[in-house]
Amino acid sequence: MLKLFKRKDRTVITIYLVLVILFIIPSIISPVFRTYRNISNILHQAASLGIVSVGQTFIVLLTGLDLSVGSVMSLTTVICATLMKNNPSMIFLTILLSLAVGAGIGFLNGFLVSKVKLSPLIATLGMMALVQGIALRVRPYPGGYVPRSFGDTITGNLFFIPVPAIILLLVVVAGIITLRKTILGNYIYATGGGEENARLAGININLVKISAYTICGLIAAVAGLVLTGRIRSGDPLVGTSFPLDSITAVIVGGTPFTGGQGGIEGTIAGALIIAMLSNMLNLLNVSSFYQYIVKGLILITAVVIYSLRRK
Repeated sequence: MLKLFKRKDRTVITIYLVLVILFIIPSIISPVFRTYRNISNILHQAASLGIVSVGQTFIVLLTGLDLSVGSVMSLTTVICATLMKNNPSMIFLTILLSLAVGAGIGFLNGFLVSKVKLSPLIATLGMMALVQGIALRVRPYPGGYVPRSFGDTITGNLFFIPVPAIILLLVVVAGIITLRKTILGNYIYATGGGEENARLAGININLVKISAYTICGLIAAVAGLVLTGRIRSGDPLVGTSFPLDSITAVIVGGTPFTGGQGGIEGTIAGALIIAMLSNMLNLLNVSSFYQYIVKGLILITAVVIYSLRRK
């Protein structure tokens, strides 16, 4: 157990060292990169990805994945832009509805995986298509608007710290406490480490999976709310890149597909690495098409490295 803890500790430290290096190199190359304005922009970009990656961590720990998180985020922006409009009195009710919809979608994912016995890939891929279709039906094109007070709050600063970064910190703390200090967290690690052993130990595997997917859907809705405040409108396709990016952040952060190991501490570093790389490539005027290639190479490299270490 001590040896495993040290290995996990070294993995997290290594990931944060990579993060520091990736910050130093662009700062030397481009003075613009290290400006307060650009750093604030990176934190705004990383917030939505970091938040949804926290939820994705719960699922990868169970040896699964959730491809529907991006659609949940898109649907959240559409719901907000449709219901809030220019009516500040609707903000609170719309936020509650968005969170409930996200949790409900996550619950359905968990039900399909645990009770219907669908693979996580098929269940969440089907849910992704379903939710995406609903978002496109409600708002076929980007548009609508949210109250200015909502957008200004989400994109504003609190004591020079971007509000999205504060929301990300709160989600991270809540996620770490859930995984490390609660019975559910212990059950998630036990189930991811070996379902049969967990079942023999008396753990309700189905309930654990449903709970994890529900949490993931809820957190995806939170990420969607942050994204809504940033774009200040509804976009049925805005979340398209988040499933791949969130999975990449989790894997790069040291949580392997084999489950039962890793955690949110490394995931956040992975999300920041992806956000900084995207920002750096944008400053260098690199096409978004090549950015997808870079992200794919990062994911493949991370999986290969962890596979070799496991062997």
